[in-house]
Amino acid sequence: MDIESVPGFTVRESGGVVVLVPDFFGRLGLSGGFSARRTKSGRSLDLDLRGDKDTSAILENRRLVAEALHIEPRDLVIAEQVHGDVLAAVADADRGRGAITPVDTIPGVDGLITTSREVSLGALAADCAVVLIAAENTPAVALVHSGRKGTLANIASRAVDRLNAVGAPPQSLYAAIGPAIGGCCYEVGDDIAHDYESTFAWAGEVLKIVSGRAHLDIPAAIRRQLAIAGVRPEMIFGAGLCTVCKNDLFFSYRREGAAAGRNAGIISINR
Repeated sequence: MDIESVPGFTVRESGGVVVLVPDFFGRLGLSGGFSARRTKSGRSLDLDLRGDKDTSAILENRRLVAEALHIEPRDLVIAEQVHGDVLAAVADADRGRGAITPVDTIPGVDGLITTSREVSLGALAADCAVVLIAAENTPAVALVHSGRKGTLANIASRAVDRLNAVGAPPQSLYAAIGPAIGGCCYEVGDDIAHDYESTFAWAGEVLKIVSGRAHLDIPAAIRRQLAIAGVRPEMIFGAGLCTVCKNDLFFSYRREGAAAGRNAGIISINR
């Protein structure tokens, strides 16, 4: 399994586990990145503990991915992910919430923010975008799970606002948009297209008509939102990997349905 070269990211392998790491992580003293759907040997790397699954296998997958991303599995904190626009601040005491069981994830939120070096923020996705955001001179990071609903609700810009509130102004931020369903494959109904057109004056930039049907480019919309929120465009890095087109590399709900596993995006401040 090979991920091609992606500008702004480094493809790294550890023990047969391939991960995609934003280049700015090294400069800012961060760990984490984005996982793929399987190891080089073909082992599934589904990271979702929800549903009727072999918990021990999922926990081992999390251990493997954590090792490749240079984090500790016990440090993970995961949001419940309800397709909303709410973020929660995470402190040392939250360490491990959602790491072993989905029962104690941070409830009712799709974004996390922290200044702690004791936790690693994580989100799961299979077509939705996970966005990792960090400040250049302030120990503060955020993560958002942004699908159709979260992007419509502008959760990425809310993360920028929350970071600004803890002393990390927008112009100091770097952002990485992970693998997600692209405008090439994300066909949406007229009602969804109308929602975007009535909410964003620039919706025409991310909505295209293909064979008479509207297609929505979620990563492009998130990039636009971050720029409007004050993040310098040159500091926004998109993986540009469509999870449907690259279903051999990443899980995709649109392609696989309810059987789809989940990829992860993770970010932490190095101790």
